[in-house]
Amino acid sequence: MKIDAVEINNFRNLSRVLMHPAPGVNLLVGKNAQGKTNFLEALYVLANGASFRPARDRDLVQVGQASYLLRGRYRVVEKDFNLTVEFSCKRGKIIRVNDKRSVFHRQNRLQVLLFTPDDLYLVKGPPERRRSFLDLILSQVSAEYEHHLNRFTGTLSRRNNLLKKQQVKGKDFQLLTDMLVQSAVPLVSARINLVNRLETEVASLYHRLTGEQSEIKIRYALSFSPKAGMASAPTISDLLRQALEAAREQELNRRTTLLGPHRDDFNIYLQGSNAKTYGSQGQQRSLAVALKLATMSLFKSLKGYFPVFLLDEVLAELDEQRRRLLLDHLCGAGFQAFLSTVDSSVLTGDRHKIFFISGGSITEEG
Repeated sequence: MKIDAVEINNFRNLSRVLMHPAPGVNLLVGKNAQGKTNFLEALYVLANGASFRPARDRDLVQVGQASYLLRGRYRVVEKDFNLTVEFSCKRGKIIRVNDKRSVFHRQNRLQVLLFTPDDLYLVKGPPERRRSFLDLILSQVSAEYEHHLNRFTGTLSRRNNLLKKQQVKGKDFQLLTDMLVQSAVPLVSARINLVNRLETEVASLYHRLTGEQSEIKIRYALSFSPKAGMASAPTISDLLRQALEAAREQELNRRTTLLGPHRDDFNIYLQGSNAKTYGSQGQQRSLAVALKLATMSLFKSLKGYFPVFLLDEVLAELDEQRRRLLLDHLCGAGFQAFLSTVDSSVLTGDRHKIFFISGGSITEEG
C-alpha cells in the first residue's frame, strides 16, 4: 500500500497542504509545534476516521474555520483508491471512497501503523498497553476479530453492571457469563496465535537492530490460568468458565469481572529473564522497535501488502546506533514510511524525500 497524493485543508494548524510523497521514506522536518505531528494525525484520521490523540472532530478544525477536508490517493495491490474525509461543524462527518459516500470498513481501506514515543514503553509499560497492541493489529487484519472484540466488550460492560448492583443470582448474570466465555475464546486463541507468529520475526529484527544474539521468547499470559498460553479453544473455554465460578465471591467484593482477555498479558524473555523487569532501557526500546517492525511484516504476510508506517518523533528517543540501524532498515524494507524529526541530515542518499514544515506550511526540498 502506497499513498500517492495527500491534500489537507483547515486541519489543526495546516491551512492547505498538497503533497506527493515518495513510495519509500518521507522525512517531515521542522522544529517543535510547527505541524509535524498534525500532519501524521491527518493521515491517521484519513485512515481511521478518528485521531490517535484525545480530540473530538471539532477540535481538529483549524481555529477560525468551520470544517476540515482530508483527501488521499493510494494504491492497494494494483488498485487505485481516492479517499475523502470531510467534517463540518454543521453537517458532521462525510466519508467518500472513489467519490461515493461510504462508511469506515477495513476492506481496501487505507491502513496505517502508528509508532510514537509512548510505544517505546510497550515492553515495560502496563499490561493494557500490550493488550491494546495485540487488539489493534488483529482488528486491522481481521474483521471477524474486531466483531468478537466488540461483542466481548459489550458483554463485559453488562456483566460488570450486574456485579456493581450485586445482581448475580438470576438467569441474566449466568447468561452474560456464558456469553462472555463464548466471545472470549476467539480473542484469546487469535492473540496466542499472533504472539507465536511474532516471536521469530521479533527475534530476527532485534538481532539486526542491536547485534546481540540473545535468545528471545514471547509468551502469552492468561489471567485465568497459570498454564502457558498454548491452550486449545475448548481448553480456554473450560479454564475461563471454571476460573470465573471460583472467583465469584471475589468479583462480588470488587464489583467487577476479574478474569478474561481484558486482564491477559504477554511477556518477552531475553535469555530466560523477563525483559520488563530485567532488561535495560536500551534492550526494552529495541524490543519495542522490533515489535512494531514485526507487525509490518506480519501484516504483509496476512494481507498481501504493507500498511503505511507513521513514526512520530521516535528517532529522538533512540541512541545513535539504534537510530541508524532503524533508518537503514526502513530504507530497504519496501514499505512507505513518514518520519517526523528535527534533523534533516539523519538520512543521506536519494532513497527518500524531505519535506520541511514551518508554521503549518509544508515545502518539499529542492
